[in-house]
Amino acid sequence: MLTKIVIFAAIVAMASAGYLYPGAYGGYDGYYYPQPYNYGYDFVDEYGNQQWKNEESDEGNRKVGSYGYRDAYGVTRQVNYVADDYGYRAQIKTNEPGTANQNPADVYIYSDAEHYYPVH
Repeated sequence: MLTKIVIFAAIVAMASAGYLYPGAYGGYDGYYYPQPYNYGYDFVDEYGNQQWKNEESDEGNRKVGSYGYRDAYGVTRQVNYVADDYGYRAQIKTNEPGTANQNPADVYIYSDAEHYYPVH
């Protein structure tokens, strides 16, 4: 199942980049013009683990999306992100054991995990 989703996502990415349909982008002057798109998936495997991703892009090539997982025990991680002229910026929300609230490298991590040991 995961293989089918990965292949589908690769085909969508290739099509949106113009590899499958030459000439799909570009105006009369032959330049590349970003095309708006959106895609996503959400599935649960036979063990109760869930994975998802959603992304959309506009004509300015700005991307906004999220991806994440929830395992059968309720451990979750969700990454919300924006990618634009200012770079890639992400916010992570998780309840993974051993995590703490922190902001390394312009990434915001919000943790609901119980702390069993000090995090430095």
